[in-house]
Amino acid sequence: MLPALDENRAPVGPAPPHPSEALLRLQIAEYDALMSRGNYFMSFYVGITGVVVAVLVLVVQEWLKSHQFGMLWLGGVAVQVALHMYASYVEEQYLLVTYVENVLRRAIVRNIPVLSSETFWQYETFLARRQMHENWWGEWLLPAGVAAALVAGIVWRRDFLCDDAWWIVINGALLAALMVRAHLRKRLRKRFSQRSNVAGAAV
Repeated sequence: MLPALDENRAPVGPAPPHPSEALLRLQIAEYDALMSRGNYFMSFYVGITGVVVAVLVLVVQEWLKSHQFGMLWLGGVAVQVALHMYASYVEEQYLLVTYVENVLRRAIVRNIPVLSSETFWQYETFLARRQMHENWWGEWLLPAGVAAALVAGIVWRRDFLCDDAWWIVINGALLAALMVRAHLRKRLRKRFSQRSNVAGAAV
């Protein structure tokens, strides 16, 4: 026979966590998952540097053998595609930091009102306040290098522009898109520190 159940007996085992504590655990788990994702992004866009170097070496070797300038135009397209992949990973990293600084932080402060937003996750704010480390050219360095290479190629092939027209258009379109993305990344990076007085707004 089964033992009789005592309805007045206290339940055995640990008490369930308070809703705010359970929510905080989920928020910390989300933060950990985002940091792991950020580490993957960093590995990817650092690895793309090796891809760009390998493409350049291969293209130059083939051009030296064949003396066909189309190989250099093709190499320019390949390098710009790799740079767009690099830009995608950097943009994802910026979005991740922006989410942590402006959304997840606010959610934690609302969940635990006794916390101040100025008591945790201070690194991005620390960087934002150090104006000496801010530069206007950081996002434009790669597009500027590509633009210089494209202009040099056009000057070099100025007598054959009709033959190279499609290559010039393709590389120019990729460069224009790269410059637009650089401008958007610069604007996005400025949003890192736009979460001041979050605690006052949340309480």
